[in-house]
This record gives sequence, structure tokens and C-alpha cells, in this order.
Amino acid sequence: MTFIAWKEEYQTGIGEIDAQHKQLIDIINELDIARHADKTQNVVSGILSKLTDRTEKHCDFEENLLEKLSHARLEEHMARHQDFIHQIEVMQGHLVDRKPGIEDMLIMFLSSWLSRHVLVEDKDTLSTRKTGAWKEAFKAEIREIDTQHKQLIDIINELHDARRTGNSQDILHNILSKLITHATSHFKSEEALMHKLNYFNLEEHKKNHQTFKDQNKRVLWLIQDGKGLLGDNFIKRLGNGYIHHFTTDDRDAFSFKH
Repeated sequence: MTFIAWKEEYQTGIGEIDAQHKQLIDIINELDIARHADKTQNVVSGILSKLTDRTEKHCDFEENLLEKLSHARLEEHMARHQDFIHQIEVMQGHLVDRKPGIEDMLIMFLSSWLSRHVLVEDKDTLSTRKTGAWKEAFKAEIREIDTQHKQLIDIINELHDARRTGNSQDILHNILSKLITHATSHFKSEEALMHKLNYFNLEEHKKNHQTFKDQNKRVLWLIQDGKGLLGDNFIKRLGNGYIHHFTTDDRDAFSFKH
């Protein structure tokens, strides 16, 4: 039986961080297998050295990411990383000294640390705040419109992931350009359908669409001119704006159809 199994609740939403956490879990499981198989001290010590090496690389990556994000709790997070690495080194010393029960103490310490580090510390500092998954509440109950809305949410989430993983402004610019292209096409389809349905508030709806297009293009121009950066707050407002539009303006408009 696997000592620690990867669970969905461990995910931070950042692919590289989650992959590294899985690697750490795999090594801890390898250590547990070695313990139960009565492997030699050299084997256990070698696995622990591998864990130390992977942990140091993981911590460096995580700290660089937090620095790029100008995270307010970077120093606190770094201190926790250093304390953990120090604790592993102390455990390695106890292994060499053949301290009774050290392997059991080691595996329980690592399990406890991993749970706290991944489920509490990293979830708190790194967990992504995406626009979120598609929900029933977003539906306009028109297949074509709902499909297009899902695509827009996917692109906003892609933008969010790219920002959180430290991608360049050029990459963010390209994703935002894709969003504008999809939104423009979607608005055109939506307005054509509303015209066909003789929606009484079509002109007001068009104005709302134009506001979205103008805001997004303005940000695009600022990035191109080097006068602005695409930050977390903008992406969050962008996602909230689209969801508000789906669940109020569009729901009102297409309830008219029914």
C-alpha cells in the first residue's frame, strides 16, 4: 500500500509546482518501501540525499516564482524552506549514528511536513485564484452561446496560469490577443442571434460588448508601448467582468427567448 497517495486536494493549480510536489511524494514513498524492506543504511541514506537534493531545487524554484510575483510572504516562506532542509540534514546525522527508531521518526516527520507544506503553506501562498470551472449558473441555455462562453473562460484561465508561472509579457500579450479575437467573434454571434430574436435591449447590449473590447484593447496597447504590465488584479477583474456579463446581461437577454 502506498504510504502517501497524491490527491486532488494537494494541487496548487501551478503545473510545475504540482509536478515537483508529486516527485517529493514519490521519494518519500520510496523511503518508506526501503524502510519496510530492511534496506541497508547506505540505501536509506542515499534516498534521503536524493530527497534533500530535489527539495532544495523545488524550494529554489518556488522562491523564484514568489519573487517574480512580488509575494508579500516570500521571506517567511524561505525561512520555512531552510528550516525543513536543516531538519533533513539533522535526520541524516541520526541515521549515521544509528539512533534507535530514527527511520520511523524520519518517515513520520516527512509525511507531516509534506502535508503542512502542500496543504497549508503552498495552498495559502501559491494556490491560483482562477476565474474557475464552468458552472451551471453561467448557462444561457443556448448551446452555441454556452460553448463560446466556456472558451472565453478557458482563455482567461490560461492567461491566469501564464501569469502565475512567471511567463513573459509577450506570452501574456499573445493570450490576451487570443481572448480579444474570441470575444469579438462571440459578441458578433451573440448580437446576430439577439437581432434575430428581436431582443428589445440589443443596442444597450452592444454597448456593453464594446466596453469589454475597448478595455481589453487599451491594456494591449499599454503592454505594446511598455507602459503597463498584465497583473493578477487585472486578470481577476477581467474574469469577474465576463462572469458578471454571462450571469446578468446574457441571462436576462436569453431568458427573453424563452
